[in-house]
Amino acid sequence: MESENFIEFLDSKKENIDNYFQALNNANFTDGFYISIIENIKLEKPINIIFINNQTSNNYINNLKNYIILEKNSTAQIFIN
Repeated sequence: MESENFIEFLDSKKENIDNYFQALNNANFTDGFYISIIENIKLEKPINIIFINNQTSNNYINNLKNYIILEKNSTAQIFIN
């Protein structure tokens, strides 16, 4: 997915939010990932995602928002550590 489409995708997720906690989560996410696998693609190797936090403060929060989109007839193995 092109970067313009990704921005449109994120914008579509913040519309019509009736839940306070969902709105707060959307407003404050600081990091995450976006994976889009197009139609009819079958990944032979798995995707391994590792989150590394090097913050030394105990008063730190990572508010991650991750999106994985598999289009029709696509397959993938995704491991999140």
